[in-house]
Amino acid sequence: MKKLLVILVLGLLFCTPGIAFEDLSKIDINKLRKLKSYEIKTALSNKKIVGYDFYDENYFEETHSSQGDYLGYSKSEGEIIGKWKVEDNKLCYKWQKTKLREEDTKFQCTIHIYTYNKTAYYFFDIINKVFFAKGYRVS
Repeated sequence: MKKLLVILVLGLLFCTPGIAFEDLSKIDINKLRKLKSYEIKTALSNKKIVGYDFYDENYFEETHSSQGDYLGYSKSEGEIIGKWKVEDNKLCYKWQKTKLREEDTKFQCTIHIYTYNKTAYYFFDIINKVFFAKGYRVS
């Protein structure tokens, strides 16, 4: 019985996304490469990205369709629906209303995307000049 309990606890530790969160405030932007517009489109179009948001340490999933539709989910907001596009090497969103934000009437182009090696993507808030999210699984 004790063995089973130990296995269960270890399994939960390894499966909990919060355990492995990287402190995005300590990322050295000079060690990353900023993606260009065509690279952002290639990286996101018709892909599911799983990651976490540094502000509230919440898990998220998102899909960016090649037609510009966005569907996401986060623990803090629930389902998120909107539109996306890329303009001048920036990722732009226009959100529908969620429980935490109002509906956008126009696109907000405020995100740069960086990477080390295209296996993880770092989302950089241009206005606040901070990394706010990391996508660590792309499929």
